[in-house]
Amino acid sequence: MRATTEQPYLKNMPKKYDVIIIGAGIGGLTAGAILARNGKKVLVLEKNHMVGGYTVNFKRKGFEFDASLHMMQGCNKSGISHNILKKCGIEKKVKFIKPKILYHSIYPDFEIKFDQTRTKSFISNLKKFFPQEKKGIDLLLKDVKQALLGFEEFQIKRKISSKMKFSFLTRTCEEIYKQYINSPRLITILSQLWPYFGLPPAKLSAYYLPFLLYDYHFNGGYYPEGGSGAIADSLRDVIVKNKSDILLNKKVDKIITNNKKAVGVILKDGEQILGDNIVSNIDARTTFLKMIGTGVFSKSFVNNLNSLEPSISAFQVYLGLDINISKLGMLDYTIFVNPSFDLSSQFNSIVKNDIKKSPFVITGYSNLENNVKANHGKIVLATLAGYDYWKNLSKDAYSKEKISHGNYLIKKAEKYIPKLRSYVKVMEIATPLTMERYSGSYKGAIYGWENNRHQCGGKRYFLKTPIENLYLAGAWTYPGGGVSGALYSGDMVSGYILSNTGKK
Repeated sequence: MRATTEQPYLKNMPKKYDVIIIGAGIGGLTAGAILARNGKKVLVLEKNHMVGGYTVNFKRKGFEFDASLHMMQGCNKSGISHNILKKCGIEKKVKFIKPKILYHSIYPDFEIKFDQTRTKSFISNLKKFFPQEKKGIDLLLKDVKQALLGFEEFQIKRKISSKMKFSFLTRTCEEIYKQYINSPRLITILSQLWPYFGLPPAKLSAYYLPFLLYDYHFNGGYYPEGGSGAIADSLRDVIVKNKSDILLNKKVDKIITNNKKAVGVILKDGEQILGDNIVSNIDARTTFLKMIGTGVFSKSFVNNLNSLEPSISAFQVYLGLDINISKLGMLDYTIFVNPSFDLSSQFNSIVKNDIKKSPFVITGYSNLENNVKANHGKIVLATLAGYDYWKNLSKDAYSKEKISHGNYLIKKAEKYIPKLRSYVKVMEIATPLTMERYSGSYKGAIYGWENNRHQCGGKRYFLKTPIENLYLAGAWTYPGGGVSGALYSGDMVSGYILSNTGKK
């Protein structure tokens, strides 16, 4: 007999909350803030001791690190993220910093810097190095801009726009690029921000191309003052201020269903809490297979769920330094270091955790902070990372390999920041197993489902589920991972619930 959480005897018990949200990641917090501001009684349940999910700050010996966020898009006044934060009532509380240089990109025999939102500079730089591609560059950027405008209209009006490029939903970024660009090198350079989406252009759905190529370069890449935790904390405050509740260290064990309708949750300690609507902001596999059970779903639904690929995970080295990093020559905020122009080969190295051949990014967080002390600096070295490699190590081998990988990343970074190791005062390392343990995400996925063309757009799980009154938010639903994607999902699910239940 297959597992089920159908409990008919609960159907006549009084409802306690209008909406129960499982997981205090950005998607859940966004939904909670909007719902609470519109009069709904909301309960957010979080298994950890703080809100935010991946979007948190943590402290180590006098240093405060951002756990994951490097940069986000859509924060300009007409941007999607800004409009959602405005709905949440925090657009004036969270201030965004726009680094002067969007990023510095380094290859074995070539390097380039892109200024923030300087459209003419961006285009002229590309044409300077690739004069034979002038026409293709103009046509590509024109079409990508139209696609972005189409997605923005959909976000605002919830209607399909004539500007949307439907070919982007069925092809990879590389396939779209090749319609306009002949040079493989230029395609690689245009794709530099692919790690923010978890796949190289040969695998990444072109659905994300307008964001990867146009939104970041023309509307800007932003970082919240005070770190990503500032966003999570501001959303938390809105929820509490509007007479709703957030409970920490409360892990949900089961979702209670009655006649395929979600009616409440059971916590790990056995406490039962009922609600009219349930929003899951956690791993979709855990939501459906563990919290509800396969017995409630069709065989085809379970098979489809098991066939979906999770995104890649990450390996990060957080460094607290006893020197201002500008004195080490680290003047940029973000430096991407690429061992070659072959992004598919780089991705294969990432999956295998071949640290010697993997690309990595150097993020100088303290370059964005005000009043940084002369003897204080923060740098994070990060690379995407496969899960299976770490999962299959013994406990002792895992500990040794974690330190070995961390030290090797520092060694690689010293090519660009001489003597970096000698200034390290604090070092903290996170592996895919760290991501899995903290977030609960399947295989430590940092972007929810993999952003390939078979799992994006309308092919991704939408906010509605086969269970009545059970909805999804966060990286495991539409439109995808990242802070902006999570904000979008929370906005959509809250809007759906409000339109179907009415505002109080």
